Amino acid sequence: MAISLELSVFCILMCDMMRPQNIVDFGSGYSSYIFRSLTSIIDENYQPTIWSVDDSAEWINKTKKFLGSHNISSDNVITWDAFIQQNLGPFDFILYDLGGFEFRKENLKQIIKLCDKNGTIIFDDMHSAEYGRYLNKILKKNNCTCFDIRYYSKDKFGKYSKLAVF
Repeated sequence: MAISLELSVFCILMCDMMRPQNIVDFGSGYSSYIFRSLTSIIDENYQPTIWSVDDSAEWINKTKKFLGSHNISSDNVITWDAFIQQNLGPFDFILYDLGGFEFRKENLKQIIKLCDKNGTIIFDDMHSAEYGRYLNKILKKNNCTCFDIRYYSKDKFGKYSKLAVF
């Protein structure tokens, strides 16, 4: 499921305020469109490097096709495996909305390591109690400051997000 309109607006506002230079979007699709539209939404001089990553090669192809149909670059739109092999990072803004909950839990520590020491991660789909408990335990061990952004990100399906600042 794509990120919500509410979370999309929140991400745009955060990027407008923070001006992150290295963004990674884990879970390609509509979010890829949003991040790659920041230049036209915020400021044409704001040119962050954006990576869009997905665990599905099929979904990567759909994302690239969608971006192309809107004349938006599909540079740095790659699979999870290809991304990991490149040993990239750190990133100052991360959206983590990739794969199912088991995949997210298995790769959470690796995602946190990719975050810059002053970076921000938004974790989507906090409506899952099991995932939320696991995430909270790991974030506590990493001494980050967390914010419940449910008010800003909750959609009509009850999905919402959490923000962590490192």
